[in-house]
Amino acid sequence: MNPGSSHPWHSAGIPVIEPDYLAEVLGAACDIALVVTGEGVVASVLASDETDSRSVIHWQSTRLQDSLTIESLPKFQAVLDAFRDGAPMPRTVELNHLDDDDGQFPVRYATYRISGDDLFLMLGQDLRHVAAAQQHLVQAQIALEREHEERRDVDTRYRLLMGSARDAFVVIAAADGQIHDLNVSAANILGGAPDQLLGARLADHLDDHPHSNSTDWAADLLSMTRLAQSAALMVNAARTGQQLLLTRAPFRATGVPMLLCRLEPDEASPPRDRLDDRLRALVHTGLDGIVMTDTQGLISWANDPFVDMIGAQHLSDLTGRSLAGYLSRGALDLEVLIEATVEAGRLSSYTTWLTDARGGRRAVDICATMLPEGPGATLGIVIRDVTSKSGPHHAAADPGASGAARLVGQAPLKEIVAATTDVIEKICIETALDLTRNNRAAAAEMLGLSRQSLYIKLRKLGLIDTKDDS
Repeated sequence: MNPGSSHPWHSAGIPVIEPDYLAEVLGAACDIALVVTGEGVVASVLASDETDSRSVIHWQSTRLQDSLTIESLPKFQAVLDAFRDGAPMPRTVELNHLDDDDGQFPVRYATYRISGDDLFLMLGQDLRHVAAAQQHLVQAQIALEREHEERRDVDTRYRLLMGSARDAFVVIAAADGQIHDLNVSAANILGGAPDQLLGARLADHLDDHPHSNSTDWAADLLSMTRLAQSAALMVNAARTGQQLLLTRAPFRATGVPMLLCRLEPDEASPPRDRLDDRLRALVHTGLDGIVMTDTQGLISWANDPFVDMIGAQHLSDLTGRSLAGYLSRGALDLEVLIEATVEAGRLSSYTTWLTDARGGRRAVDICATMLPEGPGATLGIVIRDVTSKSGPHHAAADPGASGAARLVGQAPLKEIVAATTDVIEKICIETALDLTRNNRAAAAEMLGLSRQSLYIKLRKLGLIDTKDDS
């Protein structure tokens, strides 16, 4: 806006408004208009149609300070001081007024001097609707936080119930049969870890029971309309072969159809031996590491003690990797271990060093067994930590000790030490040759000798003629 020089805004500062219209103009411009003296006395009060005039009309001819809350008094006093001193008055100030119901309401005022009089004008905007909106927002936030805490409590109780329940429960989507949640009991029945089964289709881990009356049991599993006629299904666990009675209960979660499935061992089948549960607990909580590999040494499963031994984070970090990577002599140790186990069906003892992810080593004693059940040949390997003993070959170091003790007093110490050393060398070389099936190159590597040094010792100890020199 760029008015001309004759415009009344320039000549008089403000257009002259007739008194009959001034109240209407102020009522349209603000909610509350006050004319206040320099002492803080309200000379005149004007309220708009939207403001309850009864709550403010009694301020007239009273000190405005008497209608203010304690925290608003210093702010109004600053307005009075500025007016009396002729200093610029605050452009806006927010004051809280007391009402008749022992409550309070906020008003934002704009202050203006009135020329020629010991009076100033306060034009106020009632902020009660803003305060109400803020209060509703705060209450909504509190209600949201309370609801969030209640949901966390419900989720905690749900997790505790699922984890401690002995019955096997699986939650699946009714649309596609994907597993959304399951407890440990269900994972054990299905033959997998809970985190591996999440997201998989339940039907992929079940087979049709031979005595089931359902012609299409996989479709019947997801049927929402035939629950009354087919409330229970006879199925088999695909991995464990266990006969199961599957019952379902439909429900909705956030509008999505879901099924709560309960897996119960078939009462008609032989009762499950509780020894299975105890053996499973022993495998997972015992001190010895247990590893399952194929005949190439690739790890297919390991228990928690073995995972801890090598410093891995999770079984998934080991699956598909070669056991040789965790043995001190690598492929040589693994080859000897597998060949001896495959040939004899079991290996009673094999001592070596186990290396962890940080490069540390620990002495271990290994025994292994061929497991013929299941697809493909599998080796079950038990690894015991013997670091507290003298080393991986502690058993081989003692046989000459008792003989040496009997020679004390009958021969010089030098001869006793030499004879004992020969005995120990012979035992170690024979053990290495037995473990490597007379593979002298592998035996030399196992003993930390060159092949030529091994042959020299074989001749020295009289072993060259007793072994097949091939």
